[in-house]
Amino acid sequence: MSETERAFAFAALAQAAKAVDDTAYGRQVDGRAVAPLVRAIFQIDAATVSDIYGGFSGLKTGIDTARAILGRANVELVPAMGYVVTIIDLARRLGRRRDIGARLQSELASLAARREGMTEDTLYAQLSKIYQSTISTLEQRIQVRGLPELLKREEVAAKIRALLLAAVRSAWLWQQLGGRRWHLVLARSNMRAALASAESHLLRH
Repeated sequence: MSETERAFAFAALAQAAKAVDDTAYGRQVDGRAVAPLVRAIFQIDAATVSDIYGGFSGLKTGIDTARAILGRANVELVPAMGYVVTIIDLARRLGRRRDIGARLQSELASLAARREGMTEDTLYAQLSKIYQSTISTLEQRIQVRGLPELLKREEVAAKIRALLLAAVRSAWLWQQLGGRRWHLVLARSNMRAALASAESHLLRH
């Protein structure tokens, strides 16, 4: 494990959080930024962090977002930062509930076995159902803010839940790699340095 790998996991979490906020307000979300996040959901036994995301090139948006939310106050990214903090707490709670964790892993394995050929919307719908039957049963809930007319649309709600599931996956990985919530307050400079190293890694590859 390296600080750079941990930085990429946090970048993925930030990327998912921003995608949730953008989707909720109808802002365009690049499918190339969503693909590695969804891929990570199904990578339970991957050997490396790079394998989980299919390489790191798809996490550039997350690096930029993570560096911004750890830097000076940015009003536009306040919602994303809020999601990041809440999701980190949620992932920690999930870790304490082995029953829900086992159910989540089982349902994802079942979906992975039949996802080939699924349309994007169908996959989001299936991931949404898994999110509702597992993570949504935890005491803590994520309150997503956005345009009411969008949030009422089932396909939008399904995509948001799929992105939240991806965010929890990356938060879980970040914690496995040693990330802690207090790092967001007391180790910001170290995290920014690790993100800068991660960005340099992208430029070299």
